[in-house]
Amino acid sequence: MNCCNVINGDLKTYLIELLKYGVFEIKPSLLLQSNQVDWDKLMDIASQQGLLAWVWDGICKLPKENQPPRQYAINWGLSAQEIWDRYAYQKKVLLEIIDICNQNHIRLLLFKGIALSELFPNPHSRPSGDIDFYLFEDYRKGNVLFAKDNISRSNKRTGFDYKGVHIENHRIFLNAYTKIHINAIKYLESSLDDVSLTKDGYYIMSPTACIVYQVMHFLAHLDDISNPLSLRFIVDFGVTMNQYQTQVSAESLKPILKQLKITDVFCLLLSVVETEFGLSFDNYHYMRIDKRDSQAIIDLIYRREGDCDMLNQKKFFDRAKVYCLQYKQHDRLYKYLPKSRVAYVRAYLHDLFSVSVRKMLRIPDNTTYVGYFKKLVGKKHD
Repeated sequence: MNCCNVINGDLKTYLIELLKYGVFEIKPSLLLQSNQVDWDKLMDIASQQGLLAWVWDGICKLPKENQPPRQYAINWGLSAQEIWDRYAYQKKVLLEIIDICNQNHIRLLLFKGIALSELFPNPHSRPSGDIDFYLFEDYRKGNVLFAKDNISRSNKRTGFDYKGVHIENHRIFLNAYTKIHINAIKYLESSLDDVSLTKDGYYIMSPTACIVYQVMHFLAHLDDISNPLSLRFIVDFGVTMNQYQTQVSAESLKPILKQLKITDVFCLLLSVVETEFGLSFDNYHYMRIDKRDSQAIIDLIYRREGDCDMLNQKKFFDRAKVYCLQYKQHDRLYKYLPKSRVAYVRAYLHDLFSVSVRKMLRIPDNTTYVGYFKKLVGKKHD
């Protein structure tokens, strides 16, 4: 690809090159002179995808003539510094929570967020919105100790603010939407005998359990209308597999994925990682994935860029239209979802069927939401 293609809009390729350099330490196959790059647009895309500090890590390794001009470097560096400062403060709050847990004889298992960041070459560059932990048999005790401000509860967890950081105290690891989710929860709970204690005093999942959780987390966001996928999910899984492939053999992982009925989702996610980042996990190719499915995930991720302004407006009708278009475009991905989980989307579409929304989407008055859903995805689901 030449520089003209980059200037004309294909900044994503250069973004991936810088991301690979910052996260996987893979030197870019393409280097551009500073004046050949639209640094404003590149920074916008990186920010929208949650990659800003990672891409900055890659930029800092470039020769001087390939780095952005001073004014862009200052803005990008300051933005990255905010992420690093946020990480440092979250880590400080986490260590305080761990200290209180130790005083009360409570074990704390950390996952997502900061736990994942430790797998990266620069942990502080992975942005984390909150701190997620599991307190084993002391879920209620943890709520009594820490849940004081801005409390929200669900069947899965209790959320609250603690010293300016949002905390998620999990009762269970996943929402129990379907039998697949329930079986994954049971597996993750059964793996608690294999947790490891870190030098900071918190526990982490076993490598196999971490991979399973990552696959289920991806699956959850694949059908979550309100919280769509970003490239950060793909980076997280790529780093997880890259770090753990020497500890989790393909032979040992295969029966677990098969038992949990998520082999296809794992292979789809792996295919996207290999396509985007050029990594290779040949031993884990348990089934063939249609390249069009991998491309559909990538398209779904990059739709965030085009939809960003509309979604940020938080106008219900505009958001509804984006979601419907999103699912219509990527109906081929429904085969990776548990069939009964599709009821969630049906219920959401049911909420959209007010007179105003019908008019906006040009839906006939005699069309039911189930009928519209079937037309939308182009196939029937039980």
